[in-house]
Amino acid sequence: MKRALGRLVSIMMTVAMITSSAAMPAYAATDKAADIAVESSVTESEVSESTEGEGVSSETDETEALSEETAETSEISSDDMETADESDETGDSEEEMTEGTDESEAADETSVIEEAGEETEMVGDESIPAGMEISGNKILKYTGTADVVTIPDNIETIGEEAFSGSTVGYVICTKNSKLKTIEKKAFKGCTKLGKIDLPDSLQYIGDEAFLDCVHLSAGAWFPDGLKEIGDHAYKSTAVTDVRLPRDLESIGKGVFHGCIYLDRVKVECKNLKSVGHSVPGSADFNTGDFCFYGCKIFSLSFEGDMTRIPEYLFCYAGFDSERSGAWITANVESIGEYAFAYSNIEKVYLRSDPESLEIKKCAFRGCSKMTQIDLPSGTQKIGDYAFAESGLPKITLPENLESVGKGVFNGCKDLFLVKINSAKLQSVGYESDGRGKERSAAAGILKM
Repeated sequence: MKRALGRLVSIMMTVAMITSSAAMPAYAATDKAADIAVESSVTESEVSESTEGEGVSSETDETEALSEETAETSEISSDDMETADESDETGDSEEEMTEGTDESEAADETSVIEEAGEETEMVGDESIPAGMEISGNKILKYTGTADVVTIPDNIETIGEEAFSGSTVGYVICTKNSKLKTIEKKAFKGCTKLGKIDLPDSLQYIGDEAFLDCVHLSAGAWFPDGLKEIGDHAYKSTAVTDVRLPRDLESIGKGVFHGCIYLDRVKVECKNLKSVGHSVPGSADFNTGDFCFYGCKIFSLSFEGDMTRIPEYLFCYAGFDSERSGAWITANVESIGEYAFAYSNIEKVYLRSDPESLEIKKCAFRGCSKMTQIDLPSGTQKIGDYAFAESGLPKITLPENLESVGKGVFNGCKDLFLVKINSAKLQSVGYESDGRGKERSAAAGILKM
């Protein structure tokens, strides 16, 4: 037991000596080794008094073996340190590579962002939206995907089918826009289009320009300078407000056909000469040819300097059956043929008092929902069948009325009172009975 303990102490001392030697400077190694040797000798003598040469030899061998193991351990430690250094170098290299990759990716991302942000390009002094093909002052085609598109100020024409079927949602024209013409089918089928700004410079909107733009709710408050609107230009859109401006001269067939969200119409046109329609009873008659067919108008007003309501303008027009009305505050002197015929308007308020008013042939014919019309004192002529087949329960013919056409109240099944205040009535229409005989004036007017 003592021998084993002595051997263990000897080994420990040897290891300590070797370790100390490796750690000590050269000039201190000898002294330290001597001190360790003395301590080792003293300890061995105290622990084992009967140590034999063989034991010493074994201890020496074991000491040498331990030295070799220590050397191997040192070599291993050195290798580990080198490996660690290499690992550190590799780690640094990997970090550098990672940083380089991050920088590269960041650069790529910046490039992508910059590319995505390039919605426009400069051509001269104008900013051109990406995907817009232009020739001179005309847009030929738009193939971009932007939700909002600004029309360059120098553009005068948006070409045929230029935006047709695109996904644009909002089209902007600035106050400096020179846009004059929107050609036919320019925005046809743009189902995401919700709004378009119409500049003051606009003069012409072509056939089917906004046909089937089912979400277009804002874009029919037309500027004063607009002169012509083509056939079915706004058919089946979601427009809610319409203004027919002062200088409008022509409006095509079925322009607002099927605009079921249309709530308010304001009419200010002075020179409207042509309204698209088909003639009732003709071979090619089609209700869809009428401007406001299939709408649900609540408020209709005639304002400004207009002096006549054009023929066929609201023929077969759709009105909100429970609350609709037409307010005529302009100094209107003429209500054209078939102007409101076969519409479902209920009330007409003539708030102006012109010196002379003529209600022309069939102006309110077939207005079966009509319950009220107030004729101003300046009313002088009522044309043939003007109120025939209407729903009027009563009416007053004013004091300056001079002429009443034939069949004015034909088929008015609800009419129970006609009050005549005029002392100037000179002419009352009549109808033939088909056998060469004339029927009385009363029968001609009030046939039921």
